[in-house]
Amino acid sequence: MAPLMVGARGNALARLWPYGLLLLLLAVLPAVVSSYALHILSTLGIAVILALGLNILMGFAGQVSLANAAFFGIGAYAVAVLGNGYGVTFWLALPLVALLTAGIGFLVGLPALRVSSHYLALATLAFVWTVQVVLINWVSVTGGSPGLTSSRSGLGLSAFRADWTYYLLILAVTTVMVVLAVNIVHSKIGRAFTAIRDNENAAEIMGVNLAKYKTLAFAINAFYCAVAGGLQAGLVRFLDPYEFGLWPSIWHLLYIVVGGLGSIPGSILGPLVLVSLPEALRGFAEYRELIFAVLMLLTLIYLPNGIAGGIDRLRQRWRADRATAGSNDTDAASAPQRQSATVLTTAHAPPAHGGISLEVAGLTLSFGGLKALQDASLTVKEGEIRALIGPNGAGKTTFLNLLCRVYTPDAGTMRFRGRSLLDVKSHDLVRLGIVRTFQNIRLFAKMTVLDNVLVGMHSHLDHGIIGCAWRLPGAMEEAREAQRKASLLLGYVGLEHARDMPAASLSFGQQRRLELARALAADPALLLLDEPASGLDKSEVAELLAVLHTIRDQLGVSILVIEHDMNFVMGLADRITVLDHGVVIAEGIPRDIQRDQLVIEAYLGKGHALVEA
Repeated sequence: MAPLMVGARGNALARLWPYGLLLLLLAVLPAVVSSYALHILSTLGIAVILALGLNILMGFAGQVSLANAAFFGIGAYAVAVLGNGYGVTFWLALPLVALLTAGIGFLVGLPALRVSSHYLALATLAFVWTVQVVLINWVSVTGGSPGLTSSRSGLGLSAFRADWTYYLLILAVTTVMVVLAVNIVHSKIGRAFTAIRDNENAAEIMGVNLAKYKTLAFAINAFYCAVAGGLQAGLVRFLDPYEFGLWPSIWHLLYIVVGGLGSIPGSILGPLVLVSLPEALRGFAEYRELIFAVLMLLTLIYLPNGIAGGIDRLRQRWRADRATAGSNDTDAASAPQRQSATVLTTAHAPPAHGGISLEVAGLTLSFGGLKALQDASLTVKEGEIRALIGPNGAGKTTFLNLLCRVYTPDAGTMRFRGRSLLDVKSHDLVRLGIVRTFQNIRLFAKMTVLDNVLVGMHSHLDHGIIGCAWRLPGAMEEAREAQRKASLLLGYVGLEHARDMPAASLSFGQQRRLELARALAADPALLLLDEPASGLDKSEVAELLAVLHTIRDQLGVSILVIEHDMNFVMGLADRITVLDHGVVIAEGIPRDIQRDQLVIEAYLGKGHALVEA
């Protein structure tokens, strides 16, 4: 489904009219199909809502959960009990129950902060079992094992007693839930989810609060499941506690596996297949389960990314064929040029030079009996490029990890512009102005080039779930400005032509440039670079050297760089600090470091020069 994001109104209408036509056709179906068919279509709508919530949690946020049937059951039973037992109208009960269930989902998501993968699945499985036990044994409220009767009149849905009217209600709610899901996944929230799924460490360094967004994903899933459950209470009119256990959870999981993980269209295609296929196979009663199992197996083998993934692959092949066919006409555009850096100058107010940006004193860290750093000290002035060098195992990356709050030092102080970093969490560093790149590139591989840069702006985007989901004017204006800035940054690093490509499809040198653009998107005051020239050829290294000097000179950004390429370091740094076995052995300007005997011996042994003069 096309993202409901920024763009010209005419273009938006051109994208949306097919969906409007489909919605109109679905709305007129009650006039031409039987009541039984309407029941199947209603069941399909509820399944789509379930799949949307589960896909946001698992497909986009990457959190494994089997709790969806439990949330589904809570929504169904709570709406039925409030309506039939206490006279609470459906229109009040449904949003109230959905919000309360979202709160429960938040609590269920707390284990995700400490465990992942199958351990998290087991934790959520325990929740499913607990909810089912409560539904079976709380006889006075839930009706116990025999089940609970639910009537539409008791829910305050007298106007929707006919099957066709209730179908239209489910269609309307499903449509709203689809639109909200599309808006969420194409907002800063959806990008945060995907960043966590692709690389948690990089997401946190770019300002994504892992605890907040993991639990938010669980809450959104619970909200969707509860809405689906409330609609289910009015559809089936009888609730069986055994329909909300483990096997229903696995069936819901198949919705997104078959449809496509991390795909909104997949959240519709999966239920469409799994709800309609059993009905289509009714004429083969003796072999229906076997045929169904074989079809599912073939789908998993030949469409590992689901139906939506298979469609996307065909679309990409078609686009690639078209691009190849037109390549002779686009040679001039095949080597895009980097735009002038002047487009970035308005985003920053260069600080006054000469003050201290970063001050580290007495930094010490041990891993067991190994001292990774011993009493290491370093300062970076405002607007200075400072290099931290040393042989392999000297403690350089450990030093950077301490600054980024990956580790906590055993002793020492770290201050940025006078503020201690010891009480700052990793995801809050970006707000202070400290941004990092990685030795081994950590892009969000499945996200587009543009979205990778937009993740860099995450901490500077203020609107939350309500503004993003409902596309409030302030959130839309913020999104437009973020996209404008991201486009300028991509032009600056020569990647504007690749903005809609997956980051994984870029060459190594392009990925280095994209990582730098993502870091600049965070408006850094101090840029921490971990071997930025690694893997680049000579021309790319020369270009990087010029870019970093431009960043410092025009934007006033201080830079602390770790690098093994000594020619690169000597041409880049104002001052150099040298580490060896966790100890600072030298500090000074490049010319003095080149001639320092301790440095030469640490790198090459006696009788050598560190770099050629």
